[in-house]
Amino acid sequence: MRVSALHAKALTTFKKEVVKVPVAAQVKQTLADLKGVQSTLETFATHEENEESKRLLQRNAQRLHEVMVDFEKRLATLEFAEPQYKGF
Repeated sequence: MRVSALHAKALTTFKKEVVKVPVAAQVKQTLADLKGVQSTLETFATHEENEESKRLLQRNAQRLHEVMVDFEKRLATLEFAEPQYKGF
């Protein structure tokens, strides 16, 4: 029984210490990840010899760019609504 009580106390302490990441920071990290994926797709497209595969990679890189533009708009909205996250 004593081990369970210690475990419960440790879990409670851990839950209190978990740092919540602001939404703006999560959006920025996601945007950075998407930029990395886009760069990888563009690199693959550059080295691809098969024209159909090259077009597919380029088209998906372009689609990803469109998603990133939407993310950047969302980030601007978040930073306007929550100025403390600007530049975070």
